[in-house]
Amino acid sequence: MKIVKGLFEEVDRENNRRYKTTLSIGRFIEFIGWAVVVIAGILALMGIDKGLWALLPALGIGIGGILIVYTGQLILIFVDIENNTRKTNELLLKQLVSKNEDDV
Repeated sequence: MKIVKGLFEEVDRENNRRYKTTLSIGRFIEFIGWAVVVIAGILALMGIDKGLWALLPALGIGIGGILIVYTGQLILIFVDIENNTRKTNELLLKQLVSKNEDDV
């Protein structure tokens, strides 16, 4: 019983760490990516009358912007996975404590 309570207290101590900096960085990277995509769209509109060769750099920049957005969202996914794993761990520990109390 003491082991289970010790695990539960350890989870409570770790709840204060929510990776706020990582979330902020992920959101910032995602924002930058969307800004790059918008800039690529503007460049494409500016070069539309100059022919296909003028649109290729804008297409490359747009693809790069999408990859930047992807990177930012990937960071956010990792943080979401951590949050879900922590919540699942808390639920399992509560069930374990409840089961041990019922057994006593």
